[in-house]
Formats: sequence, structure tokens, C-alpha cells
Amino acid sequence: MTLRSGETGTRAESPFAPLYRRARADLLSVPVTDREVETTEGPTHLLTAGDPDAPPLLLLQGANVTNPVTLS
Repeated sequence: MTLRSGETGTRAESPFAPLYRRARADLLSVPVTDREVETTEGPTHLLTAGDPDAPPLLLLQGANVTNPVTLS
């Protein structure tokens, strides 16, 4: 999890990143992969998990809700 400065484009790890990763690991029994993809609106953070041969499921979280809360 990184923080990005809109003005300078610089990145730094969020101080909450270790807590976020721990909460995510506690909620899921499968490994999770972080990905960032470029879109027309800028970079988008994605999490992928589960059987790659299974049908995909897309979860869209609400504003100001982190993935661990969505998954719980």
C-alpha cells in the first residue's frame, strides 16, 4: 500500500500498510496478490485471490471502506 503525492508523483509506504496486510491475512485463507494497473483515470489498486480457474468475482468497496472491512 503506497501513498502517492498528486503534486510531485512521489510514493511512500503508508504507515497503515503493515496493519492492513495483517488484517487482510487474518480474514482470508488464500494468498492475495496486490496489483496496480493504469487506467484512463490514473493508477488503480487491485487485489487478486483464489483459484484462477474459477469464475471471477468482482467486489467494489464503498468510499472510505478498506478491503478487510469489505471481506469481513
